[in-house]
Amino acid sequence: MSDKLTPIHIRTLFNWIVEEYKSNNSMLGIHRDQFFISRETDSFKMVRYGYDLDAPLGVAAGPHSQLSQNIIASWLCGARYIELKTIQTLDELEVSKPCIDMEDEGYNCEWSQELKLRQSYDEYLNAWIMIHVLKSYLGWDHNKDLGTIFNMSAGYNMDGILNKNVQAFLDLMENCSEDLHKKLDQLDGLFPVHELNIPSRISDNLTLSTMHGCPPDEIEKIARYFLEERYYHTAVKLNPTLLGPDKLRNILNNLTGFENVIVPDEAFEHDLKYDESLILINNLQKSASQAGVEFGLKLTNTLEVKNTKTIFPSTENMSYLSGRALHPISINVAALLQNHFNGCLDVSFSAGVDAFNFADVISCNIRPVTTCTDILKPGGYTRLKQYLNNLSKSMEIVDAKTIEEFVQYGNTAGNDTRESGLKNLVEYADKVVNDPLYQSRHDNYNNIKTPRKLTDFDCVSAPCIENCSTDQNIPMYMYHTARSEYDLAYEAIRANNPLPGITGYVCDHLCELKCTRQNLDNPLLIREIKRFVTEKAATDYKVRNIAPTGKRVAVIGAGPSGLSCAWFLALAGIEVIIFESKNEAGGMVTSGIPVFRLDNQTIKLDIETIKSAGITIKYNTKIEAQKFKNIRSEFDAVYLASGAQLNKKLGIIGENVSGVIEPLDFLARVKSGEKIHLGNRIAVIGGGNTALDAARTSWRLCENGGEVTILYRRTKNEMPADYIEVEDAIEEGISIQQLTAPEKITKNNESLVLTCSKMQLGDKDASGRARPIKLDGSEFDLEFDTIIPAIGQDVEYDFIKKSDIDIPVAFSATALKGVFAGGDLIRGASSVINAIGDGQHSANKILDYLKIKINLQYIGMDKNLKPEHYQNLLADRKFGQKIHDFVNLDKIDFELISKTMTEDEARLEASRCLFCDDECNICVSVCPNRANQTYRIDPKAYNTWQISGEGDNHKIEESSPIVFSQEPQIFNIVDACNECGDCTTFCPTAGQPFMDKPRFCLSLDVFENEDNAWYLDGPQIKYRNDDNLETLIIKSNQMVFTSNHLKISLSSKDFSVIDAEMPNDLSFNTSQIIKMWVLYENLKDNSLFKK
Repeated sequence: MSDKLTPIHIRTLFNWIVEEYKSNNSMLGIHRDQFFISRETDSFKMVRYGYDLDAPLGVAAGPHSQLSQNIIASWLCGARYIELKTIQTLDELEVSKPCIDMEDEGYNCEWSQELKLRQSYDEYLNAWIMIHVLKSYLGWDHNKDLGTIFNMSAGYNMDGILNKNVQAFLDLMENCSEDLHKKLDQLDGLFPVHELNIPSRISDNLTLSTMHGCPPDEIEKIARYFLEERYYHTAVKLNPTLLGPDKLRNILNNLTGFENVIVPDEAFEHDLKYDESLILINNLQKSASQAGVEFGLKLTNTLEVKNTKTIFPSTENMSYLSGRALHPISINVAALLQNHFNGCLDVSFSAGVDAFNFADVISCNIRPVTTCTDILKPGGYTRLKQYLNNLSKSMEIVDAKTIEEFVQYGNTAGNDTRESGLKNLVEYADKVVNDPLYQSRHDNYNNIKTPRKLTDFDCVSAPCIENCSTDQNIPMYMYHTARSEYDLAYEAIRANNPLPGITGYVCDHLCELKCTRQNLDNPLLIREIKRFVTEKAATDYKVRNIAPTGKRVAVIGAGPSGLSCAWFLALAGIEVIIFESKNEAGGMVTSGIPVFRLDNQTIKLDIETIKSAGITIKYNTKIEAQKFKNIRSEFDAVYLASGAQLNKKLGIIGENVSGVIEPLDFLARVKSGEKIHLGNRIAVIGGGNTALDAARTSWRLCENGGEVTILYRRTKNEMPADYIEVEDAIEEGISIQQLTAPEKITKNNESLVLTCSKMQLGDKDASGRARPIKLDGSEFDLEFDTIIPAIGQDVEYDFIKKSDIDIPVAFSATALKGVFAGGDLIRGASSVINAIGDGQHSANKILDYLKIKINLQYIGMDKNLKPEHYQNLLADRKFGQKIHDFVNLDKIDFELISKTMTEDEARLEASRCLFCDDECNICVSVCPNRANQTYRIDPKAYNTWQISGEGDNHKIEESSPIVFSQEPQIFNIVDACNECGDCTTFCPTAGQPFMDKPRFCLSLDVFENEDNAWYLDGPQIKYRNDDNLETLIIKSNQMVFTSNHLKISLSSKDFSVIDAEMPNDLSFNTSQIIKMWVLYENLKDNSLFKK
């Protein structure tokens, strides 16, 4: 498989763009809603190098400015300053793949050109022509000026610049008249291109991008050449290392918290130094003045760091940092230099710019601004329009009619734009290093990828649903909530979750960790919306009438898992009796979760609703061996959900001395109202939710001046507890002593002496967290009044053998006939939502066992949203409220600390849902080359046949239908894909879209040199894989399939087998033919494949 780019002919490019627009109102997959249309009244217009620029925004030299379609896509969305991808004399480089990782802050291992120089020029010329064409075609030619600048970028040393191939490139960029006329002739007949008066000079300006380690005199020599001999307006790109190691590392590793990013000493040693840069700038300013051209700086290059990313090949020792981690550094470089030159430098900027800081940068008199990392994230090019919208709004607020007025606003410098810009820049540089938007994330952030396999068809699935143990249809109740349809939202919730009130407070909301908005702004507050909806609609909920089946099931344990299983069985008409050893239902939820996190009324309402389905709960019923035997004989099936009732032991000397108390008993006693004296020094050992509950409860019982300390053997970043609970505990005043493990407990009068060891983190263990390793000789003592070990819970095997229920979680059925198990009994101590999910899963297993066929699956309504609606949602980044906005920690007592959303808050937050269950297209949006494309099919099922060879009469048997269930589908354009890996990073499956989706070649030459590739050729479609060539020829009444070993004809009407020629030892299913037909039928009219 090849990662080499194959440029697209300009005629194909024209057809692709214009025909798509005619049929879909989109170009290159971008709907016209996202086009930026310049207006005469736009306040942010500027002049650059003597040319009008419609917007001070562009794309940086890199992935978005290499191919013509990339440049055009960026232009459509608002980029007007196009920094063409850097060219150099070495134009046959082997680039490591994958080469970019934009999951959070950005990293790359090579952004140099991947085309030969002549090809690069050809792509830039194609883009130059097509932008002029589209400006006219779209009716945007009210202004005769293009309003767009192509800025060349070149490197890396003087010898290379003077080489023939670079010189030829520069000459052609200065005068492309011969090639321009040839290409216009190629477009003749498609559009009146000869009337457009397209300039033959593509560019007269250039940014010098030298290698890390290029000597100052070499940089100056190259820049002087461009200024004095080529008479180019020239900018020199400088490196962030100008700040020096101390200041740079302080910002990166300390102030913004990117502790694990290592900037090696050699990055500072071989780069231009600050003092050297001052001399360089002064000299080049004089040179530019004498040549009558403009000189400026481009800030900044990427930052050279040690490669610690497993995504890159191990052969890459270094990678290059970009994005939000670089932004505060580069802004401070700008402030440092502008301070020295009194704000007089011409500075363009590209480092972690996005829609939310673009106006801040412009206000510093820094322009134009280009971006790259941000638009390699979901939304891609369509993020650009929001940059300009936000800038326009910022300018309107201060009534600024020009950028100069915007820069000057609020400054005593009056009309001095340079002085005002410098003042703004210095203030912004101080502020940005402490801005949370640029802090390293320690909030259990994870990418949204799931274990789900990526298939060639039907890949749309919401990752939030996949990460929910109960498979709740989250997008559906977001949809209804946003529309104020709270009863319908509650039905959607309750369809898979019979304890919505409880989980609205204490669910560990793993769904939010997989919310696609994680890669746009911040995740939806799904749990808080659930809580709002439940409190709004639960009291009016009525259980529907249920027809009895005559079957009876016993559930042992009335905790979340038992209640869940009972609920779903009751809905299927099963008579359910729950046996509970305590005097109340709810299990650990009722006895163990503190009232400041979950109120009793909410628990009661959930349990009463479950009981309203006809479920009986027998309290104070202890199950012993004989009782269990009797239950098995009296019921058709039994579900074991007795939980994990025992506190896990530390296994150290002294853990049984007085003053060491068990967490579950402690929490239950406090919740029952018992007064417990703990003293003033309390230690809680552990990092899970029970440990946090014990610590926060202890804190509320502490006398004035008391201290509560959590001891944990890893760091707080590895704590399994809900990270929100960890943050709340810290804010309340509880301290966490990290990397500390208990060794023994001894009594010292009334105090407890806890001997501990310091730990360090090693390699990851089976849990995926770093393994704690004891540091020899690190023992130390701590004194406490009370110690609460909370390291987990164990199962009490009283009426059943462990071997009988030693099963994987997914199994549910035990070794005993008719006996099923789930929840903490199988998992060990886990979350409420996991227990509920196990109950639901086990209920379905029990129904299968009892041979009761009933469909309890929730089917939501069709949202009837148009394809462009999903793209518009993805393009519009909206930070929602944070969970801490609904938590009050001002008063530390036993009153509820969290508040419910208001109706307006819930509706607004729900409206941020992207509806990933309907349409994804993440891989399409992030691809800078537009190599991943969406197409749409008619979802339906097709009959298939299994053919096996038996002499002249082949055996043909009807097989399972092949079902295409989704309208939106994805294919990949091999010619435009360089396998950068960006789509893999953001795809919510475990797959790689550029490899797993149908890979189509636009040219026969490319197809013949590819594997796992498709090709459309008139009335036929071809597929090559492992040297086997499959061809499907479409005729009026039949389709003929051939491969290296067989030939099969199918009816075009019903896909039945007409004829088969194949070896006797071969068996074949016609599903492959159906796939080929579906691809052909739905892509044959695609504008990309029109010859």
